[in-house]
Amino acid sequence: MSFLYEKQSMRLCIAVFILMILAGVSSALQSRIYGAEIQRMMIEHDTAVVSSLLEQGVETDVIAAAVTSDSGTEQGTELLNKLGISETTDPSLLENIDQIQSLIGTTGLAETGVLAVLLFFVIVSFLIKRDRLYRSAIGTVISFTGSDFSSLLPQQSNGTVYQLFARINAMATALKSKQEAEAEARAFLKGTVSDISHQLKTPLAALSMYQEIIQNEPDNTETVKIFSQKSTAAIGRIEHLIKTLLKLTRLDAGGIEFHTSEYMVGEVVSQSVEELRDRAKNENKELKISGDENNIIRCDIEWTREAVGNIVKNALDHTKAGGIIQISWDETPLMLRISVSDNGDGIDEEDIHHIFKRFYRSKKSLDTQGVGLGLPLAKSIVEGQGGTISVQSESGAGTTFIISFPR
Repeated sequence: MSFLYEKQSMRLCIAVFILMILAGVSSALQSRIYGAEIQRMMIEHDTAVVSSLLEQGVETDVIAAAVTSDSGTEQGTELLNKLGISETTDPSLLENIDQIQSLIGTTGLAETGVLAVLLFFVIVSFLIKRDRLYRSAIGTVISFTGSDFSSLLPQQSNGTVYQLFARINAMATALKSKQEAEAEARAFLKGTVSDISHQLKTPLAALSMYQEIIQNEPDNTETVKIFSQKSTAAIGRIEHLIKTLLKLTRLDAGGIEFHTSEYMVGEVVSQSVEELRDRAKNENKELKISGDENNIIRCDIEWTREAVGNIVKNALDHTKAGGIIQISWDETPLMLRISVSDNGDGIDEEDIHHIFKRFYRSKKSLDTQGVGLGLPLAKSIVEGQGGTISVQSESGAGTTFIISFPR
């Protein structure tokens, strides 16, 4: 009965119900009118009979007894038959009966005609409004197929038709979201391809130049050695870029399944920075680790080591000689937090909202190592395990990255 929640359907039902009530009231009024008319005719007939009998000198007692009698005799029936009055007599030959039938026929026809016209008007009005609704819906659906979602189907009530419209609107909204996501994906792919092309252009150009130098001076052992090393470094940069992009692509596509277990936090952090200790020493920078060795973290250790390592690399990239990178952790009843702080130049306010975008490089970091993929990769790894990553920084006062894992 959900269609009764629709205003148009409810109005139609109410109108039909009112017409039924009017028909009932009309029938009751007609019954009273017919009864009064029959009563008048019977009185006229009895008056005529009584008057005729009085004129013929019949006693009033006899007339009264005849008028009030409710039983008939065979003689009476035979007399009426001789006069042409019986059950088989054509009603049109009986004046009173003919008048009654004429009255009933006329009023009944009039009543039926009026009710039929009203019912026709109500139904036609309902169908016209419903047709307008359907035509409007068809136009809106056609606009959906043309990727125009500026207007939705009406949802003015909770009836069956509007429930259908609501489902269509939900489908249109999902389709719109999908199209927007696809457009964003295409734009992102276009931008990524452009960024990759740009990032590969420099090492490839360097490789070409190094190869040309080596070819021009094959007998100069020192030159060949130097530029062979540079070629190896350029190839390593290209390899690192491609590997990082493949990891990000797999994470975005949901192709990575994290296998989490419980580990000592100190173990995870130590392994994360193990390969960076020599770099820090060579650059005259210090890595400090502090935290409760008994704290436990639940994570995928391989991926988490890469995430923490990327953040530490970022700190090394933006810290000058003599700088300190502090890696610490603490736990709360709800989560385990790993902090990576440095005393470098910090992040400008205009850059802090963009640092997790791929290939993003601030103006101050153009002369530093990296291509702008370490932080986005770290963010994808952490969030892929249900964690969060945030940053706190002030230009000239250092930076702190906080990784939070649920306990």
